[in-house]
Amino acid sequence: MAGRFSNLEVTQSREDTSPVVKPAAGEPVRYAADFLRRAEDLYENGEFEPALQHYTRALGQDRTLVAAWVGQVRMLLELGECIEARMWGEKACELFRGNGDLTATRAHACQRLRDFGRAVALSDASISAPGSSSYRWIVRGEVMLAENPRLASDCFRRALSEPGAGWFERVTIARCSLYQQQPTTAVEHATEAVGLRPGHHYPWFILGQVQQALGLSRQAYASYQRSLQIHPRGPASLALRALSSRSLGQRLQDTFRRLFGS
Repeated sequence: MAGRFSNLEVTQSREDTSPVVKPAAGEPVRYAADFLRRAEDLYENGEFEPALQHYTRALGQDRTLVAAWVGQVRMLLELGECIEARMWGEKACELFRGNGDLTATRAHACQRLRDFGRAVALSDASISAPGSSSYRWIVRGEVMLAENPRLASDCFRRALSEPGAGWFERVTIARCSLYQQQPTTAVEHATEAVGLRPGHHYPWFILGQVQQALGLSRQAYASYQRSLQIHPRGPASLALRALSSRSLGQRLQDTFRRLFGS
């Protein structure tokens, strides 16, 4: 498979755990944990492509890192590569049979591909598997969102009760809700994320997206501005330009209607 997919780690055995990748001349030695930590930092900044690369590099060091397998599939979903995400999730589950988080990635991919029956069945299996995690419950919430919003809210609350759940889990819930065109569900979680991490650009950016989806252009503009102040090279720059262009277009359209009564 060409492109990024040919480089993803799925073919080696679980016992192949070479500790490091040979660095280039002058480059410090980095371990799997370093790449995993960097991948997670990139994910929390909304930088999905480089995060995918770092998850893959982590697996190049240590193929027993389930968190990196999960992250790799999640990044494909974030990048809109849902068919590939489902395929790599299936392959990862062949290596780690019965793992609840990897099963959740498969449920997530099926949900995004609108294979709802399979998504529900896989989500059931992920929740029933040993252990628990915020991600399993977030996926469960997204799977339930269209059919039973009340049950989805219960799942999201359960996700946030997991140990270690914080601002980024709220961002993830907000983004899942936006993906499913449920901005009213997203706004509470995006607002909470901003309250927990007001100095981080990404919660402000997501709040801006939610506000924009709700038609609150002025509030969205302010949120994007705040995100841009914190991180001038972040995604809010493009969002602000797009919002400003749309706002100008809407004003011209309103003026046309007033003048010509159409």
